[in-house]
Amino acid sequence: MRKVLSGWVVMLAMTSVAVADESSGSLVARAPAALYTWSLDADMFTAYGSIGGSRIGPSKASYANVAAGVRVAASYLIAPAQGIGGQLYVQLTHDGLEPQMSLDSAPPILLNVPIDVLDVGVAAFKHWCWQDGRTCITPLVGASLAMMNPELGFGFGSTLRPTPFGYVGLGGRAEARASWAVGAGTSNQLSVGIGADIYSGAFIASGSGATSAQMVGLDHGGALFYGTFGYVHRFGT
Repeated sequence: MRKVLSGWVVMLAMTSVAVADESSGSLVARAPAALYTWSLDADMFTAYGSIGGSRIGPSKASYANVAAGVRVAASYLIAPAQGIGGQLYVQLTHDGLEPQMSLDSAPPILLNVPIDVLDVGVAAFKHWCWQDGRTCITPLVGASLAMMNPELGFGFGSTLRPTPFGYVGLGGRAEARASWAVGAGTSNQLSVGIGADIYSGAFIASGSGATSAQMVGLDHGGALFYGTFGYVHRFGT
């Protein structure tokens, strides 16, 4: 009996993850290292929130309200046994609201100005998976360089020529995502998630005749809360 118990202890110590074998209903040991090596991710998302807001005059200029965007990323499992990895991502967020101008301030300021935000960032994540990696829950946190491109032609005249995405700040990203495999194996995955992008004010304003971040309402930050849907292709499964 002692030998049998010792054998079970050794087996359990060597097993990282136990998952259900769907065909037989028995438990089969599977190490997290077998999930994948790296992956390519593509997401679409819709977001709600605001970025910036002028502190000049009685009204507040603001950017974004309802926005949409796309994100592409490359992820790599740094510690496969723990399901911990890193990610490089590029994200483009667009808000297409019609621009408006507040006339009750001197000088007039812009309201609801369209803006594009390009994020180039890094993130860290942790997988919790079941069914041999076919279903995963993944929290993620990241940081980015946020390059902002407000539509400044409206209300500022044709002489203003800021560099595209020339207002630069910092961004943060927090997300929780559920993913599941489609088809045979675990290479192809679909995912849904919720998250938030948080932005600082712009600390760089570049371009010929570029207006200061304060004048265009980008001297302080904001946040966008989003829901996302994506596709993941895993390599090395």
